[in-house]
Amino acid sequence: MKNKITRIVCTVGIALCLVISLSCDNFMDIHQEYIKDGERVYAPIVDSVTVFAGKGKVMMKLRYFNGHNLKHSTIYWNDKHDSLQVDLGQYDISAGLDSIEVTIPDLVESAYSFYIVNYDSHGNRSLEVSTFGNAYGADFQNSILNRSIKSLANFDDRFEIEWAAPSDQLVNVELKYIDELGNEISVVRDIENVGTYAKARDDEFVYRSYFLPEENALDLFYTEWSEPIKLPPAK
Repeated sequence: MKNKITRIVCTVGIALCLVISLSCDNFMDIHQEYIKDGERVYAPIVDSVTVFAGKGKVMMKLRYFNGHNLKHSTIYWNDKHDSLQVDLGQYDISAGLDSIEVTIPDLVESAYSFYIVNYDSHGNRSLEVSTFGNAYGADFQNSILNRSIKSLANFDDRFEIEWAAPSDQLVNVELKYIDELGNEISVVRDIENVGTYAKARDDEFVYRSYFLPEENALDLFYTEWSEPIKLPPAK
């Protein structure tokens, strides 16, 4: 019985050794794939990226950690057919955490995938970091409409506008009118349900609406001025 148990233990031990040996061989095969040309030194990657949408452009905030030895960053887009090389020497990036802002202009309206690769002074490149961003243009401009007016009220010393519910991207409404002294008044207000304004001499005004295509976008879009809106008789 003892010999039988011994044989079983030996068999299990041999099987385990074979499994471990095969695993090590597979690991070395994978490892050799990466070191077959010698171990490679990589430059530091971009620590983080924030992309701000704009009108025909994007702006990137690139953050570096210990990027003081980096020479330049290259940003790729359009399946890497387009690129922008950023000379980091002009920014005097410090050790520790530092950041720069880079604008990519002349973009057609679209959603973009961007890839950032760093290069150091020894010619080493980093692994790429990917991010996403949007550029806006005529399509978004053509999609926006002036905020609707729900009702108007006119008084001896003021007038009031009750606005319809705002769209998600509406941020401001601007009114222009002539006051009782003959001055042209321009008033920009944040989103409000009811707006009160000083008396309009001619009992009329024009307005336009401002839109931000997404949170933290760089540029506002605005509608054309409305046709003159006539106020009802004063109460």
